[in-house]
Amino acid sequence: MFTPQRKGWSPSPRYGDGVDNRMTTPVVNTRTGSGVAFLKGKGKSAVEALPPPPPLQALLGENGSTGVVDQGDAEVWRSFREAGLLDESSLQRKDRDALIHRISELEKEVSGDILHEYQYNMGLLLIEKKDWASKYEEIRQALAEVDETLKKEKSAHLASISEFAKREENLQKALGVEQQCISDV
Repeated sequence: MFTPQRKGWSPSPRYGDGVDNRMTTPVVNTRTGSGVAFLKGKGKSAVEALPPPPPLQALLGENGSTGVVDQGDAEVWRSFREAGLLDESSLQRKDRDALIHRISELEKEVSGDILHEYQYNMGLLLIEKKDWASKYEEIRQALAEVDETLKKEKSAHLASISEFAKREENLQKALGVEQQCISDV
């Protein structure tokens, strides 16, 4: 039987090749940069994009001279290819490298902030340590003075107690002598 042939992709999008032969707008797939999709309806929008690069065999004729495409376009596509702008794996690698670089910058910034905060807090702790050390030294000196004063007062108190005990003993002797004198008389 007769099988209708399918039309292949043309290098330039054609209008009116939709399913129902109505006017449609070609859209280049922005993710892969290849293939054409057609939009229909009221909300259709036209997207203009560069066609995919022609193959090298199409650029060169039989004798090595340029064929259909100008030499300038070939140079542009060659520079794109050399820069890695047409290779998806190189683009992904560049994106990954850029992300890794950005993450490392952010980590450095965060670690720098953390280091700065750590150093600031350490400085505050050192200042507090000096304050507490000076307060401790003042209190220690005051305690030493109080201990010395207490020892002096204790020794003075013991001296006064021993003096009081001697006076009491002398008074009791005097009272005993006086009572004996009264009993003798």
